[in-house]
Amino acid sequence: MKKMLLVLFVLGLISSLAKADPCGSKSIQIGDAQLELIKVTDKPEKTADGQSIKGSDEVLISGIYMFVRNGQTWNVYRCADDIKRDKSNNPVLNLNKCVVKNDFEFGNLVKRYGNSGITVRKTDSNRLEIRLNVAGAEDMDYYDVKSTSEGLEVIQNKFQENKQQRYLSHHERVSLGVCSAKNSKRASGASSKGSTSSSSKSQKVKSGN
Repeated sequence: MKKMLLVLFVLGLISSLAKADPCGSKSIQIGDAQLELIKVTDKPEKTADGQSIKGSDEVLISGIYMFVRNGQTWNVYRCADDIKRDKSNNPVLNLNKCVVKNDFEFGNLVKRYGNSGITVRKTDSNRLEIRLNVAGAEDMDYYDVKSTSEGLEVIQNKFQENKQQRYLSHHERVSLGVCSAKNSKRASGASSKGSTSSSSKSQKVKSGN
């Protein structure tokens, strides 16, 4: 009976991972609210002043910032209407209003939340780490986004608590796959309109760690 339950659990885990979608929005639970940490979506074609946005087709969005992999570097853009604000007085994301912000220092806040907010930090040349930077945040899930030859790999770092021995608590890395538009049929004009809904257009490619 125990063996059967174990087999069913493993099959369920494999099935849930197979259905994981690396594209679109990823959030964490904060009290009763969901806070979006990242979105992987289609790249808009041009900046607010009409300049072409070079780099990979799929981009990372966090807060009001867009991170575009171009060759061996991450180019950073600020994409927002400063007139429009949310309930927390944060500027609202607008992919039609992107401007280059390559003076952005990795580790900076990309969106305020309470007394702190969401930060994006470069942990190596290919990988960005996105997490909520508040007291107790070490117990929360966070995400890594890694540039690969196929697209952007999304990795969820799930917090595993050990209540008996707290020092054994840790984050378990789970790859959700690679978000890529390589073989997808991109909707006509979607990028130029600053579309942020790529889940239906982008395909998940089996990732290799």
